Amino acid sequence: MLQSITSMNMARTSTLCTHTCLAGAPIRKSCYFVIRTFCVSSSRQQILWPWTLSSETTYASPCSVIHHQHPTDELWQWKLWFIQDVRLLTDESSQGVERVSDFERILVDHARALGCPDEFLHKICRNYDFSTIRARIVTSQPKLQAAKGEDPIDPESYGQLRLRRVIQDLGFKNAKIELESCTGSIGGLDPIWLHRFFESFSGQRQDVKITTIDRLPPVRIVYPTRADVTSGLFCELAQGMDEKEAVTYIENQASNIGSHLRWKEASDDQKQLYHHFQSKDPKRPLFHMKLLLAFPRGQATSRPLYVYIGSANLSPSAWGKALPVLSRKKSDQAAKLAGDMRLAEVKNFECGVVIKGEDLESMLAEGTWEEVVPYQRPVRPYKLLGPDKEKPWNSPMWVKPH
Repeated sequence: MLQSITSMNMARTSTLCTHTCLAGAPIRKSCYFVIRTFCVSSSRQQILWPWTLSSETTYASPCSVIHHQHPTDELWQWKLWFIQDVRLLTDESSQGVERVSDFERILVDHARALGCPDEFLHKICRNYDFSTIRARIVTSQPKLQAAKGEDPIDPESYGQLRLRRVIQDLGFKNAKIELESCTGSIGGLDPIWLHRFFESFSGQRQDVKITTIDRLPPVRIVYPTRADVTSGLFCELAQGMDEKEAVTYIENQASNIGSHLRWKEASDDQKQLYHHFQSKDPKRPLFHMKLLLAFPRGQATSRPLYVYIGSANLSPSAWGKALPVLSRKKSDQAAKLAGDMRLAEVKNFECGVVIKGEDLESMLAEGTWEEVVPYQRPVRPYKLLGPDKEKPWNSPMWVKPH
């Protein structure tokens, strides 16, 4: 049985959600985990959230969470969820099952790095069938060097180099794509960083010799202007307030998204990446999610080849920088396989999944892939000329007007 739930209401949270129940699996007990694409406004708490479920009761006991939501959040922003059921293994059902899949190994490693107690992880490890999950997991950790006595860390274990490996393994090596990004935070968009991230997202081997960028890659950044944010003044939650009170309220609600591009100093090419976020639902005018879509080049209305849903924003802190290896011994096979690239400057713990477009649609009970995209498409570029030219929203709580 495959199904999905969109516009799901869970614990009074309006969300988009993909819910997969494995075909033919006994549902008496399963491990139920959630990847949510938002975080606490300033400090990220990103610990695994497995639930133990029983088909005979409605009881669910959350042990820890991938993304812990701030209790004062008004819950009227779009958020994406990836929810996966995995069946409990028994002696009979475990026959032919790969005992530790890559998904399980990486997920447990990530949870352990975040401090999830071993006594809990021991209940999960090797006890559930992760092998049938069609999504590929991608994580980031600030750990870039192995501790003394540990095996060297594979450069493709984390961050954007892990993302590149996953996309290549899905059969999209050197994919001719265009990237559409909708994330709650956007980095400074350094041209070389963006170019190398795009290479990773399209499964390309990075050019280690590149030092300048003449043309930015085909990227659309979906992010609101101030006018897009203040459209929330007309939402139900702002009704009954005077204008000043409503403006303050909306600005507070939008304080957990931000663009770090220095707009006055940015090139025209960088500014042209930005497109309006216009919600499909006026009751939810804002968002806080992390969604990356890979469309075939020149076919932005077709089904994406693959999508990323997770916690990582479009920034070096989340994905790291792909830099040339400083020096490599002939025996350094890991660096050779990584294309003589290394991962640097990862500052965040992140967790997400990459799903092929065809698999995403098969998870939906009805509708098409567009059901999981909460904004109107095709997206409209910012006005960059004239008296009504536009720039990205940034909360006055975080930055001085510029």
